[in-house]
Amino acid sequence: MAFAIKRQERQFAMDTPSHPSITLSAEQHIENGVVYTDDVARQRAIAYDMLREFSAKRAAYYRDGSKINLKKLLGKDVIMFAARGVATAEEFVLEAFRACESSSEETVMGNLWQALIAAISSDTLDTGDMMTVRDGALYVCELKSQVNTTNSASFPQELRELKDKCETQRRFKRASNQQVLPAFCVLRHNKAIDEIRTYQPDERDQANRDIAGFQYRYLTGAAFWQWLTGFDSVEGLIDDVSRIEIGDVRQARQECIGRLQKEMRRALEENSLGDTMNDVQLLKQRLC
Repeated sequence: MAFAIKRQERQFAMDTPSHPSITLSAEQHIENGVVYTDDVARQRAIAYDMLREFSAKRAAYYRDGSKINLKKLLGKDVIMFAARGVATAEEFVLEAFRACESSSEETVMGNLWQALIAAISSDTLDTGDMMTVRDGALYVCELKSQVNTTNSASFPQELRELKDKCETQRRFKRASNQQVLPAFCVLRHNKAIDEIRTYQPDERDQANRDIAGFQYRYLTGAAFWQWLTGFDSVEGLIDDVSRIEIGDVRQARQECIGRLQKEMRRALEENSLGDTMNDVQLLKQRLC
């Protein structure tokens, strides 16, 4: 069989894991038939520790009545849920809870990935903006979790902000004459893309003429992860989700849903309402 050395795309040819010719260095160990360096183990330890902290923060979020409560749920589009087939107040609580939870997690998880990548990547800093030195050049990175987190309307503004950040860094680096380059990075993508792109707005798009001709490096999926971390994906880094120490986040989440259901029942009763979606709509009009 062959033993792959992670992140280096090299292999040791051998017949069995116990082959007598195998000699590991002090920086290597075998795990499930794969030879890892201690650097990989260190990076993974950082990743699992940060995910443990994420779970603890989510548990705190679920228990904070100021962060998620009935009014937050009623702030969602009740009509949209009704049109989707949600029929009762209890169903609405579950669906609106998931919507609130998801929107909250997108921001938190995006910040976590950026901090994690900076922590395990050499010559990379997370100062609110992620910057990394590669081949002597300073790259200012705009980081997105996936392609659909940006759209045709918001994309030009994101490029404009990236261009401005690069110009700011060029002023700082003027004395050293270090090259400052922009990179637009997407963590999750089914294609590995690494290319230089040039933004050219439509001739009728006068609002974005100021960034016409702006060039930036576009990296997605495996190409991005290899560029910064040496892993081919987030799954390559987090290779065993059962290792994530979730603490009591599962219990906190269930307790939160139970609390919200009680808040809904109490509010409906206090307002002499039933449990249909029409009643939820009336409750929203009275409380929000």
